[in-house]
Amino acid sequence: MILKRYFYAYICLTLSACASTAQGPDLSALTCEQHLSVAQKANQFVARNFDQTYSHDPSGAEVQLFLIHEKAPSNFAANCNAAEASFKQHLRMAKEKGCDVSNYPSAPIKEFENKLSALKLSNNKQP
Repeated sequence: MILKRYFYAYICLTLSACASTAQGPDLSALTCEQHLSVAQKANQFVARNFDQTYSHDPSGAEVQLFLIHEKAPSNFAANCNAAEASFKQHLRMAKEKGCDVSNYPSAPIKEFENKLSALKLSNNKQP
């Protein structure tokens, strides 16, 4: 009986240690160009999805922006927030390495906001 308890405790500790030590890729090994590439892809992901989904639907885009800001669990909002987090992480690491970040695009959520503003402006100009 005592042996079973120690065995279960050992298994639980082993599993929790495995779960807490999972490592992602070593982002510090990336070059300045690679950090820029990831940042650009994060921006392009949001821009492309905005164009495909909301290019004629400003009210739907406003709702989606609200969901993004509220970090809602919807697929698009979660993916936008993940793109934003990745963008910020790579921008921060690039700055720490001394990379030139002047060519970086706007952050993904800012890109969404810019596209929404442009869509609203173009809809207001139409008769």
